[in-house]
Amino acid sequence: MVEIKNGSIDDFFASAKESAKEIDEGLKVTPKHTIWMETEDLFNILKPTRTKVIEYIKNKEKVYYSVMLKELGKSPSSLNKYWSF
Repeated sequence: MVEIKNGSIDDFFASAKESAKEIDEGLKVTPKHTIWMETEDLFNILKPTRTKVIEYIKNKEKVYYSVMLKELGKSPSSLNKYWSF
């Protein structure tokens, strides 16, 4: 599952630093499938027809794709067409 997080470059590097620390400590690191997006960047890549998705995710720190599909009442194929570039 891909996790989309609203955050800055500092948030991205803080997450990477946590993972590096776990590796240094010899802990088993679970792979992360995270996309960090700053709000302005997100608005720049989305078209106006994607407003519903923008409104859903803009004030959330974490968004799980499967939860978003359920809450928006969308199927993966119907929502994926909004994300094709």
